[in-house]
Amino acid sequence: MDYYSQNPDRLEGQPKRTIGDYVAQNGILVPRRFETIQEAKDFGVKVFLRSEHPQEYDGASGLLNSFDLPSPDFGITKSSSIQEVKKQYFANEEKDPTRSKYIRYCNLLGLDQDQFKEETSFSVWEYIDGVNWTIVADSSVPDRYHAMRYHETSGGRVLRYSIIDNLEISKSYGKNLPRDADESIEDLIALYEEIRHLDHFDSDHCPIMEFQTQEGKNYFLQYHRTRDFVQSTFTLDREMEEGEVLIPFVRGATPESGETYRVIVHTKDFSTGDLSLDNLDGAYDIHTNTVFSEIQTRKRTVQMIATKYFDFDFDKVVTSHISRSKLFKPQISIVHHKNDLIPEGKWNQLMNIGLQEKKTAYITVKIVSDGKKGYMRLLD
Repeated sequence: MDYYSQNPDRLEGQPKRTIGDYVAQNGILVPRRFETIQEAKDFGVKVFLRSEHPQEYDGASGLLNSFDLPSPDFGITKSSSIQEVKKQYFANEEKDPTRSKYIRYCNLLGLDQDQFKEETSFSVWEYIDGVNWTIVADSSVPDRYHAMRYHETSGGRVLRYSIIDNLEISKSYGKNLPRDADESIEDLIALYEEIRHLDHFDSDHCPIMEFQTQEGKNYFLQYHRTRDFVQSTFTLDREMEEGEVLIPFVRGATPESGETYRVIVHTKDFSTGDLSLDNLDGAYDIHTNTVFSEIQTRKRTVQMIATKYFDFDFDKVVTSHISRSKLFKPQISIVHHKNDLIPEGKWNQLMNIGLQEKKTAYITVKIVSDGKKGYMRLLD
């Protein structure tokens, strides 16, 4: 059992800071944490404020922002105290409530905004530059990991998403990097597993962990829960049957006989985020209400992602909380070329049902996946 899920009060209202302290107590490098902004400044370090809310450990991601100081983009011009920062931050958020993620989150779930604000805080960290990594253990295939790499260079941003099988890169998306750019993956996976097996965590869980590599040293940044590991029970080595198409990317496994799912393609009312609409097995999320999607991802059996450009979509997984949630929080996540399952004419018909008729448009699809390889067939 997870120590913090058993009793969320153990997170002391600050999941990032509490987990950071715990990991550091176990001899793992973590950027320094400070009690106050002034204390950090007295140490002469660059200050980074990390947003904190009790639900962030095992809930929605990306509702609040973290930033270094000062941060005009988030309305932070003065920074003498955390309370002052918090006041300025929420004042800036409330200038445009339609764009504020925390406001949309509260409205969707019927939560009190003032209570959410009261529970929000910021922890004070030393800013560590370098290469940012996110590592996630696969939820159905042993010794498989998903590694995301991000850093800034003089030539622009470097983004890469890699699948690691038995410590070897088996597939990558994004900009091609020389092999030596990924030499630290083996060390990061070892560190991931060391943290995953600490007493306070459930070692059968597959968390998202974030790290920063600076001058050859790997610093732990964050632990966020996704799904438990459930090993696939078969290998999909048969030929495709009539009507089936190959799934280019799948995470998560079905029974060997496959499963049939009802999946929402589009509905106009998704723009308002009516949670009662998402009562089928999965969805495509062809809408702009990212907070709605973030709330629903953990509830879904299957998350469908249709794309024309794989590298572009996996770049978003490297940098975007909601894209990452769609890939790792549902039981099964599928990324496929837009028209390999649904022909263009049927896509247009389904979109019209949502946009013009204002009804929910869905498909029925049968999926078989062993966690590495998958086939799917459109039934209606």
